[in-house]
Amino acid sequence: INAEYMGKVNSVSGRGVYLRAGELPPATDAAVTVTPAFHEATPAQQKINFELNLFLRASQPWVAAPSTLALMNEARSFNIQVRTGGLSEGVHYAEVAAHDAARPDAGPVFRVPVTVVVPLRPVAG
Repeated sequence: INAEYMGKVNSVSGRGVYLRAGELPPATDAAVTVTPAFHEATPAQQKINFELNLFLRASQPWVAAPSTLALMNEARSFNIQVRTGGLSEGVHYAEVAAHDAARPDAGPVFRVPVTVVVPLRPVAG
C-alpha cells in the first residue's frame, strides 16, 4: 500500500522538535503523532488491514525514543525525550528515523528532526 506519513509534534503541526530558550530544562519530552495518509483510490479494506511495524533510531545519544512503533490505519503517538543538560553552547541537531522492520535497508519511512539551540552564557565582566 502506498501511503504518506504526516507528523505532528506536541499537537502542533510542524517539522520536528525545536528547543531554544534562555534556560533549557535538563530534559524535555515531545509528543509525536504520525498519521498515515492514503491515496484516495485506496480501497477501504486495504486501509483497515494496514499495519507497518517500525523500529525507531535516534541519531544522537542525547535523544531517546521508543525502539519500536506499530503503525496502523489511524494516528499513533510516541514520545521523544531530549536531554539538553550536557549540551554545550551552540546549535545541536539530531533526528529520530523510523525504518520498516521488514525492509530495514529501504531507508527511513519518516524522520523527526530535533534541533536544540543552547544560548551563549554572558561572561561576568
